[in-house]
Amino acid sequence: MIGIWVQLLKVPYKWLYPAILTFCCIGAYSINNNPFDVYVTAIFGAIGYVFYKLGCEPAPTDPRLHPRPMMEENLRRAMLLSRGDPTVFFTARCR
Repeated sequence: MIGIWVQLLKVPYKWLYPAILTFCCIGAYSINNNPFDVYVTAIFGAIGYVFYKLGCEPAPTDPRLHPRPMMEENLRRAMLLSRGDPTVFFTARCR
């Protein structure tokens, strides 16, 4: 299998990106048979391409890399302090 992956790395990026996006759209459509899923996939593919052209690093945009347990704990703490009012995140109060 290593030989196949090495050959895949020799494919130019300008051909590889549209092929990956096409397969992702086919997979997204085949799950629910819903064209909306294809549109969402295409939109995120376009956003990814723009980020690539702007030179943005992909790692910070990956939500799996954020410290989720710490975020959940602090969200829970903030909601308890505000007595369940979510507008506390949109208002600035200085005490």
